[in-house]
Amino acid sequence: MMYQQLSLVGSLKDAEIKITLHTLAALSGMKPTRIFNHHLVWIPTYPFNPVLAAGEVNQIEQYRITCDTSLVDPASEDEYLPPAGFKENKDFLQTMPWKMIISEVPEAGKRQVTSQSILESAIVEGSPFEFMEKMGYKFSHEYWSKGSEFVFGNIVVRIFRICVKDQITAPTTEDQNLADTTEGSGTADNAMVIDDDSFGDKITAETALASQKAAYQPLKLLDKSGQWSIKAFLSVKQLTDLESIITGTAQLEKFQAEMAGLFELKMADRNSYDTRLRANR
Repeated sequence: MMYQQLSLVGSLKDAEIKITLHTLAALSGMKPTRIFNHHLVWIPTYPFNPVLAAGEVNQIEQYRITCDTSLVDPASEDEYLPPAGFKENKDFLQTMPWKMIISEVPEAGKRQVTSQSILESAIVEGSPFEFMEKMGYKFSHEYWSKGSEFVFGNIVVRIFRICVKDQITAPTTEDQNLADTTEGSGTADNAMVIDDDSFGDKITAETALASQKAAYQPLKLLDKSGQWSIKAFLSVKQLTDLESIITGTAQLEKFQAEMAGLFELKMADRNSYDTRLRANR
C-alpha cells in the first residue's frame, strides 16, 4: 500500500513526559497504546555507482528499506516480547510478522507540514529475510523504538525514544527483570508508562525466553539525555488527492496550535527523512 504521510515533529525533556502523557490521555479520552517496535534497516547488496561524465546526473536512485515488527505481546498489552538482536537471533526473528517500508524523500517547497510518500507492505509468505536477500538487499543495522500513541480524530500522536544494542557480554538477572514505572490511578493513568534510563521492560523474562528461545538483548538509549521524540501524523491515500491533503494539513496545523502550551510541533528537516543511498555515504 502506498500513501502520503503528513506530519509534524517535536521533542520533550524526560522531566516533562509524565505530565504530557496525563494531559494527552485526558484530552483524547483514551488509554495510550503502548508501542515497542524492532526496526531492521537493509541496503543494496551491490550498490549502483555509475561513472558519470561531466554534467551527467545519475537518474537511478537506490533506497534503504526498513523492516518493522511489534514487540508488544498480542496476548497482553502490559507485557513485551524480549528484544532480540538480528545477528544473534536471525532464525527466531524470521518467524515474526514483518512489514517492509520504503520512504521517499519529503517534498520540497514552501509547506506547513512534511509531506512524504511511503510504500508499506506486509511480508506474508516464506522467510522475510530470504525475501529481502532475493530482492538484492543485505542487513545493515537495527534499532528499537518504544513509547506510547494517542489518536485525535485522524491524527496519530506518537511519543517515543530510540534505543540500540548495549554492547555488553551478557545480561544479568536484574537487567532482564527491570520493570516499567507507572504513575497515577484510573483507566487512563494506569497506562502511563514511564521508562527508566536503562529502557528496561517488564516482559516476564524467564517465561518468555524459555518459550521463545531468543537471547535477550540488553538495550540502551541512543540519546543519552533521555529526550523523547514526538511525531503527529496522518495519512492520505493518494498524493493527487489535493482536497484530502489540504484538509489534513489544516487538521495538523490546528492540532499544532492546540498543543502549543504543552509542546512545540514543527516541520522536520526533510534531509533527516532522506533514505537514498549516495556514493559518498
